[in-house]
Amino acid sequence: TDAVFGSNGSFFDLDLERLAERRGGCCLQANPPFSDRFIERMCRRMDGFIDSSNKRNENVANAESRSPVCFVVIVPAWRESKGWNALCSSPHLSRHLVLDQKDDEHYYAEGTQHRRSAASGAGGKGGA
Repeated sequence: TDAVFGSNGSFFDLDLERLAERRGGCCLQANPPFSDRFIERMCRRMDGFIDSSNKRNENVANAESRSPVCFVVIVPAWRESKGWNALCSSPHLSRHLVLDQKDDEHYYAEGTQHRRSAASGAGGKGGA
């Protein structure tokens, strides 16, 4: 259903190695369902893929022939969850940015902003 938006299908069925080789590397965006178990599983797959990609690239003498990979991950800031902690403790984490609705004009809302009261901090800003 998301093919028209550029989706390649299920992340867990996608042949990431082939995709990276075919494109000469890749930067993929992940905005998974907001399920702690799903996020944790996704993180393990990403870590494994980056590990194997790094090993393959070590064996490539010509730097221009290497296939660099990275992921941009968008998830809610569930700081106590296993999925959040798996992402934050990944050895491959290079940048971590939290969009905080209390401090920022632009922020990420989980999709429940329509059920929040003004006192909870949503304050009619709508979200981004």
